[in-house]
Amino acid sequence: MADNISYNSNDIDGEHDGSSIVGWTNKFHDMNARRLNDGTKHIKADHFVDQNLADSQDDVFNAMLDEYKKGDDD
Repeated sequence: MADNISYNSNDIDGEHDGSSIVGWTNKFHDMNARRLNDGTKHIKADHFVDQNLADSQDDVFNAMLDEYKKGDDD
């Protein structure tokens, strides 16, 4: 799955506002990641995507703040 991670430097509507979209380019990997994260009747969920989002929230906010502050220098 790590070999098929992709990102776009815009939001879901295609606007360039500092946000980005990250996901898998291969639908097979996307479905498997969802099953592993959310679990199924036969697979216990490990919530790796949810945990990663929570763990990186402060770093993402600080990176966004740094870019925002760069705009003030102009």
